[in-house]
Amino acid sequence: MTRVWPSREEWAAAAERSVRTACLPLERVPEGAEHYLTADEVAEMDRLYVSLSASVRAPLTAEIKRLQEQLPWPPPAKPLDRSRWHDALTAEQQAAWQRFCELRNARLDVGRRAKGQTDQLIGWARFPLEHSVLSADVAPLVPDTEELGRLAELEAKYRRLREQAAQDALDAAIARTVAERNSDEGWARELERRARIDGGPVVHVVRLTPTKITDKESSMTADEWNATFPVGKPVLAWPGARDAEPMRTQTRTPAWTLGSGTSVVSVEGYPGGIALTHVEPVRPQGGETSEASA
Repeated sequence: MTRVWPSREEWAAAAERSVRTACLPLERVPEGAEHYLTADEVAEMDRLYVSLSASVRAPLTAEIKRLQEQLPWPPPAKPLDRSRWHDALTAEQQAAWQRFCELRNARLDVGRRAKGQTDQLIGWARFPLEHSVLSADVAPLVPDTEELGRLAELEAKYRRLREQAAQDALDAAIARTVAERNSDEGWARELERRARIDGGPVVHVVRLTPTKITDKESSMTADEWNATFPVGKPVLAWPGARDAEPMRTQTRTPAWTLGSGTSVVSVEGYPGGIALTHVEPVRPQGGETSEASA
């Protein structure tokens, strides 16, 4: 199928859209607060997160216990029984159960922040903590409202500066792309890119063909084979009759001689030895280059 490319005018008109849809604005700038706040502000924000997280754990635990007392405890362990248990709750108890679950999860994150952590490992990836002392469900329980206000002020400043940096980066990227797509040099580079895509990758094909076995090779002993071919030699092997389809493989051991006097060798993909009369070495017969479209 022939690829239809946009015209130069259409390509230039789509410059801004191509930038806006490439990624989110915040992905264009670094995430850490150290890029936007002073060193003293970063240290203060880290200290406040740790101290306030430690101080709110006791009120959080007390509120969780209070909510638990409003519920028929414990809830069943089996999912179906727990669903029935939840359905039997009154509206007030269901609201208490929902808040209980939220605060229990928040307490885990707050405990991590009290140790100086800012993310958690889930599987093989790290994710930022969802809850903090600034979360709507935790903030009302923080004892020191003055320090909480200061932390909120620093967090708001950090987010405002990062969002502004992201907007500046987005505007700059749009300006560069618009200028690029409206220049003759940019159009020439785009045509080169299209030609590479339309041409497709170059695939190098190496064809292996059996080496014609001479009378000498057909009567090779194990020692003669080992002196001629190293372990790992590409071969065609016939574990059964030679009129069957051969295995395309390679040797995995030196050749050796059985008690019957038959010389054999082991190959990849077959458990035993195969007689040398049923093994043919192969060799590259020149590389051929062909063009294949994507």
